[in-house]
Amino acid sequence: MQEAKIGIQSGQFIYIDGEKKPLLKVGEGVEVYVNGVKVESQIFINKDDIVKIIPKIIEGKRNLNINVSQDAMEVYLEVSYEPYIEYEIEDKEPRNELLVEGKIKHKSIKKFTADEIERFLREKKIIYGIKKEEILKAVEGGKYLVAEGRRARDPEDDKIIYYFGEKHNEEDENAFRIDYFNRNTYEYVEKGSVLAEKLEGKDGMIGFDVYGRPVKPRKRSILKLLAGTGCNILDNKAFAAISGMPEVKADRICVYEVLRLNSDVDIKTGNISFDGNIEIFGSVKEGFKVKSGNKVIVHGDVLEAEVIANGDVIIKKNLISSNVMAGLNQLNNERAFEKIKEAYEILKNVLSMYSQLLSLGKIKMDKNIGQVLYLILESKYPNKMKDFDKTNEFITSNFKNEILNCWKSIYSLLLEFKDNMLKDLDKMKNILKEIEGFIEGFEVLNCPSNVYISYCQNSKIFSSNDVEILGKGCYNTDIVAKNVVKFLNEKAVLRGGRIFAQNGVFASEVGSNAGAVTVLKTTKQGIIEAKVAYQNTILQFDDISYKIENPVKNLKAYFKNGEVIVEKMKL
Repeated sequence: MQEAKIGIQSGQFIYIDGEKKPLLKVGEGVEVYVNGVKVESQIFINKDDIVKIIPKIIEGKRNLNINVSQDAMEVYLEVSYEPYIEYEIEDKEPRNELLVEGKIKHKSIKKFTADEIERFLREKKIIYGIKKEEILKAVEGGKYLVAEGRRARDPEDDKIIYYFGEKHNEEDENAFRIDYFNRNTYEYVEKGSVLAEKLEGKDGMIGFDVYGRPVKPRKRSILKLLAGTGCNILDNKAFAAISGMPEVKADRICVYEVLRLNSDVDIKTGNISFDGNIEIFGSVKEGFKVKSGNKVIVHGDVLEAEVIANGDVIIKKNLISSNVMAGLNQLNNERAFEKIKEAYEILKNVLSMYSQLLSLGKIKMDKNIGQVLYLILESKYPNKMKDFDKTNEFITSNFKNEILNCWKSIYSLLLEFKDNMLKDLDKMKNILKEIEGFIEGFEVLNCPSNVYISYCQNSKIFSSNDVEILGKGCYNTDIVAKNVVKFLNEKAVLRGGRIFAQNGVFASEVGSNAGAVTVLKTTKQGIIEAKVAYQNTILQFDDISYKIENPVKNLKAYFKNGEVIVEKMKL
């Protein structure tokens, strides 16, 4: 007897009886059920089994994915399709092992329309920078940039071009540094020379992201061309109003007159005092004094003498047993401002105490208001009037500006106390109100000045900014700097004396094998560094001290979490 067979004729399942059971395998495009149970892969068929074969219909799919960039400036759309397929049952000749599969009767793809895609974008709130041509391409499938915002256009910043000295280029102002000790002469300009020019920038342009939201450009950097002493501004250009040395001081372009001496400062010249720059090609001899309204440049030595400047002090050779001060104006401004604030607080307290005595009935309002105020001043602040007299002498000698005008109001009021001339308490209140306004609105001069020196010994140096030792070092010298003290020569030595710099001391070799006491002081915000430090080197951070007991190298000290941290290696 032959083996059993199964087949499909005219879409109907047939069974031909035999000995060996036929095997039915399920292929693509159909679903097969035997006795009501769906067959997933294959099954042996019996004669009495009920076999049902159903052609599949696969619904098509349209896939649309959107990707918006993080800055919302670009939208990418990815379109793909899965086709609609309708199958029919394919006839098969009877056999013992039968693969049943469908034959494609109909196949189609329903694509998106451009309108549908645009509507989809609108639903996602994407309204700006729609690319219709790219959408038409996307209809066919694939990934396309279908919307793009307009980026904000950055502004062109203002620029100031300097035609002199330290600031040749505003964009890279640190790239040019004066070599103070190798420069023989200092820049000099004639009256009428163009010193600088401002190039106006352009404002940026607003942009929009794909959601139509405005994207603002950064603000243009607007620079001002400011004129200082000896300079005029015309049509965005700075011109020298006088012949002299140009420089930028407190962001203002200045030209200072220059006094040049081709000799020493000695008995032949006498003391030198000049409102502009002073350049001395000789030395400053014993007992003489040089005072400048701006910068002092000494090509020789300063020997048992005094050099005072409102600007920088540059000494190319040696400083011996002398005093140097750079930044006198700033120091005077700070001192005067503190004196005005102190006087204001004292007068306010005196007025308050007067008012209390009045309210308690211990005094009566009469013609002797000034006398009573003066008695309160003298009892609460003994001998303070003498201090005010000294302050008056200091301010009237050094100022001809708003500081002087403010102090005049204070001192005149004090004299009215003393002479019992003040008859009206409201006058005092009005003066105090004016002083308060001055204190709130006044900006202390920020015009840091530096000292540049090769070697110093047994001297005193003050700077309103930095002190830089460029040569072999200093011995038994006291230095005070509002910013930092730096020893730039790797072989420079610092032996003996005291250094105080608010933001840090950076030395090479400190102290000596003999144990010369050397004090390096800064604030708790400052830092102290030295390549080598010997015993008896004292490090101070405000009122906290640390003493080096044995020679060390690679010293770095700072204040942190309430204690002095000292990093060092044994020498």
